[in-house]
Formats: sequence, C-alpha cells, structure tokens
Amino acid sequence: MAAPGDADNPRWRKSTELIDWESAEVRALLTEAKLAPDASRRDRANTLRRLVSRHLRAKDLATAFGSASEAARTRGGDCTEHAVLLAALLRAEGIPSRLASGLVYVPDLGGSGPGWGWHLWTQALVENDEWVDFDATVSGEGRGYHCGHLLVATSDLAGGATDPAFSRALGLIGGVRIEVEP
Repeated sequence: MAAPGDADNPRWRKSTELIDWESAEVRALLTEAKLAPDASRRDRANTLRRLVSRHLRAKDLATAFGSASEAARTRGGDCTEHAVLLAALLRAEGIPSRLASGLVYVPDLGGSGPGWGWHLWTQALVENDEWVDFDATVSGEGRGYHCGHLLVATSDLAGGATDPAFSRALGLIGGVRIEVEP
C-alpha cells in the first residue's frame, strides 16, 4: 500500500539524470506503445513493461547503470536499464514510479545451479493507491514479477547509481539462506 501523499509526491514523477523521461528517446518509445486511452493504469503499466522487455534486445551487463534515454537508444542493458526505462516510460505516461532493489531467485545462476542475485525492478502506483511490482527483464504475460523477488529498498534514483538503497541490497548477497520445502 502507498504511503499517504505518494500519488501526488513529485518525487515519483520527476525526470532525473537516470529516469530522464523528458528525453526525445523515451518520448519516441512511448509513442510505440499505442496505449489504449481507456485502459487502467495497471494495464498501461504492464503494456509498457512488455514494450521494454521487447525493446531491450541485448540483455547483458555491458552498461553500468545507464539512463533511460541511453537504454532506449542502444536497446540493451541489464536489470538496471530495464528498470529505469520502464520507470521513465511510466512517468512520461503520468503514472508515478519508483525503483525496487533486492534479490531475485534464479534457477540456474550462470551454470552453477540455483541461487540469489542482486536485482532491480520497477514499481508503479496504480489503482487504489497501490504500489505494484513490474519486472521488465521477464517477457510474456503477467507482470514479470514472481515470489522469488525479495524487496530490500525503494528509490526515486535522485542520487543516481550511488543511492544507499542499492548498497543495502548488495550487502545481502551471500548472506541469505532460504530453504524450499517440497
């Protein structure tokens, strides 16, 4: 549930160095979404999530925390570029957004079996003032979000890639033990 005032808080709507929704690249990509004007905020957010997933073709670690406009232009990036591009598109569409950082369960972590990795995804403020998680790194239907996401912190990224929320999440890697029982 959103905190009182989140819906009107400029923190979740402004253009920043990384979530640069006013850039020509982000605005051009938004026109490709062809959002239905009568669609709910949740449906528009999910349409934008699928657009980002399709648009970013080079799913790699080559960029170290690129901006939304850079991701839109280069069509590549890891979870950080997926998250900032989706947040920028949401804000450009008038939907408040923020970044969520934490851990995600990966069934095969680089050939070494299952494990937890640092991850970034997006939250959108939708109907009933509810923050809903959307993970643009996952294609297909649904929100891309699943129970294997462990939220540690949220951020507006006003401080850029040095946001303290991210360092809290990074400190958990190797320190979390979760056992799945059949």
